[in-house]
Order: sequence, then C-alpha cells, then structure tokens
Amino acid sequence: MKFGKTVIIGIIAGLIGVIGGVNIENINIAQYIRYLSLVGIGLYKEYVGEVFLRFMPLLVFNVVYGIYIYRHFCCASVYFFTRTDNRIKWFIKEVVSLSVHAFIYLLMYALCGIIAICLFSKPQFSKEVVYLLGYYLLVYTLFLSITTLAINIVSILFNSSVGVLTCESVLFFAITILMFWGERYEKTHIKKIDLFTLRLNPIANIMFALHTCKNKSVNKYINELNNSFPIEFTIAYFTAVLVLFVIIGSIIVHKKEFIVNDMEDLG
Repeated sequence: MKFGKTVIIGIIAGLIGVIGGVNIENINIAQYIRYLSLVGIGLYKEYVGEVFLRFMPLLVFNVVYGIYIYRHFCCASVYFFTRTDNRIKWFIKEVVSLSVHAFIYLLMYALCGIIAICLFSKPQFSKEVVYLLGYYLLVYTLFLSITTLAINIVSILFNSSVGVLTCESVLFFAITILMFWGERYEKTHIKKIDLFTLRLNPIANIMFALHTCKNKSVNKYINELNNSFPIEFTIAYFTAVLVLFVIIGSIIVHKKEFIVNDMEDLG
C-alpha cells in the first residue's frame, strides 16, 4: 500500500477548503469538524448550493480513486491476473486498501483545517473534540469506501466514465431529494415511512445535524435538528452496505473475463 499520493491529495484539498470554504479565524476545532460533517445546513432547497460545496472534497476522492480497482482490469490485465491465485482474496485486500486511503485522505483534509485554526487561535483540544473527530472519520470513511467501491464495480462492468456518472448522479439525486425534505417536515408530523426513507438516504446519513448519539459529549455537537436518527444506525447501515458491495464485487471480479482490449485510455 502506497499512501504518499493520498496524503498529498488530502493536504491539497484541505488547503483549498481552508482558503475558500470556511473562515477559520472565527471558529474553533469543534465548529470546524461540525462544518465538515454538514452541520448548520437546513433541509431546504435554498441550501442545495451549500451542500454541493461541502460535498466537493468527497467528490474529489470518488473521482481520483474511482479506478483504484478497475485499473487492474484495463492495464495488462491478463498478465496481472495470471499472477493472482485467488481473485476474491485479492479484491477484498484492495477494498481494505481503498478504505485506508479514504481514512488517510479525510484525516489529512481535517488536519489542514485544525492546524490552520491552531495558528490563528489558542487550540481547544478536549476529549469531546477527539470523540467528535473519531465519529466523523469513521462515518465518512465508510461513506467514501462505499461510494468509491460502487464506482469501481460499475466501471468494471462498463467503463470508468459510466461508473463515475452513474454513482455521482445517484448521490446528487439524493442531495436534491433531501433538500426538499424540510418543506415536508414542516407541514406534517414526520411519519414512520418518511423517517425510514430519510434513513435510507446516503446523504442524510452523513449529515450529522440530523443525528443523535449515545455519547452525550458528542450529541451536544451534532443533534441540531432534534431528530431521532441515531448515528449508531448510520455506522451499522454503512457497514452492512459495504459488506454487501464487497460480496457483489467479489462475484463480479471472480466471473469477469479479462479485458484484452481496453475500453478506454487511462493514460
């Protein structure tokens, strides 16, 4: 596993986020992590642009690592897989590696903002902030692992362009649907079916403002909308989806024929 590239990309993206995304001079570390985890956004169409802006760092990782596994099926795939005895075992290792890359990317991105805040103000580290950062890294690592793995799987079946466009279109649709949720929420008491649909929305699951947490020190930072949406549910939900995608991907990789003629030029 080589992570130098991921560290660099994470730092560059983090610096861009610090310069153009948030005023670090007027916030503390906890507020910055809340910003990264989509706290402070209402479920209204007026906030669509803000959600897309904060989603951009995740999109960058999706695009860059959307061929992380797929590339092996395009570049001298016959030669590569003749040296691979167990494709499923290889695929699982690649998924683990992809998840580690996602974690490092998110950590580097967050550290850029945290370090910048420390330069402008007195650091305010506490056990509560560490817990909040831990939940952010866990949930968002799972999210990036799922979405990027989905892009790779679709790319193996078709090509990388289809993979990125298909998966990101689903996420953009989820954002759009979620932003119209607020109007419905304001008009009527939320129904069980509506709450169920909300919890299935992948973007809702990374919006910490919707969540509650059993850890009271974390809950006071995230439970902004007083919604009954346990963050523990999101962790379990994302873990189950990731396992499902690994199973689906393993079946596809095991049965997929070699791509003798590349469907595209990966450079």
